[in-house]
Amino acid sequence: MEDNNLKNNQEQDVKPTVEPKDNDVNPKDDKGESKTGDVVSKLKERLNKKTAENSSLADQVADLRAQLQEFTQQDKANDEQASELDEAKKQLEALQLENQRIKASRQVEKDLQDAGLLSYSSDGVLDMLVGDTDEVTTQRTMAFIKFAQALETGIRKEYHTGHTPRTSGKASLTRDEINKIADPAKRLEAIKNNLSLYN
Repeated sequence: MEDNNLKNNQEQDVKPTVEPKDNDVNPKDDKGESKTGDVVSKLKERLNKKTAENSSLADQVADLRAQLQEFTQQDKANDEQASELDEAKKQLEALQLENQRIKASRQVEKDLQDAGLLSYSSDGVLDMLVGDTDEVTTQRTMAFIKFAQALETGIRKEYHTGHTPRTSGKASLTRDEINKIADPAKRLEAIKNNLSLYN
């Protein structure tokens, strides 16, 4: 029994005695105020600060989104204006080309009139003579005037050279005989020589 008592005494001696510190049980600083309250208030301050920063960042993100949307709309408007401008340029070029062709047509018509060939100034002839440039139009017009004058000269010569009729006014064939000729070229020649039968 003494051994048991001895063991218990030794165990009590061996166990370290841990006494609670004042700071652990009731944390107070030197002034006697609670440290826990300080920590909570500091955490609240930090939390409020972070919340304010996040709110500020959210506002900035919203502003940036609004600016991006505005820029996107402006970009679309600029694209629309650019396409309208391109269309207007194309129309302007077409109108300028049409105006140039009208001026060239008037000049060609005047040149034909000066050359005494106004009868050739129909739309088809003018369209044929008017080119993309003034030089081409002038070359075509001069070539056409030379061709038309040569043609008129040849026709006038042909009119001046007449043929003496082979008959003395009386038909050598009858109408029935002429109609019976099988070869069309010979039949036309016979009609030409006997026109008095068809008047």
